[in-house]
Amino acid sequence: MHGCVAWHRAPGTALRVWYGHWLGRWDEFRTRYLAELRSPAAAALLEQLAHFARAGTLTLVDGARDETRNQAVVIQQAVQDLLVAKPGPVGGAAASLP
Repeated sequence: MHGCVAWHRAPGTALRVWYGHWLGRWDEFRTRYLAELRSPAAAALLEQLAHFARAGTLTLVDGARDETRNQAVVIQQAVQDLLVAKPGPVGGAAASLP
């Protein structure tokens, strides 16, 4: 299965401005962004991403310079949490996230 999803749920402006990619704020940023991702609109998009992960490989792309502390890392965690909470392959393929 091939698919493409455009992600339209960036962290809120206030959260992005507060974070400012300061290393000391990463853990709190991650916590706050995960809370934002629990909104109904974001949860629906996460379900779609989890569907793609169950069907094959899901690739998340982010333009941040820091490859280990960016919104894609938080989204990956949210999708992995969803896959654990709601396991089960779609189309006979196992979920795959690096």
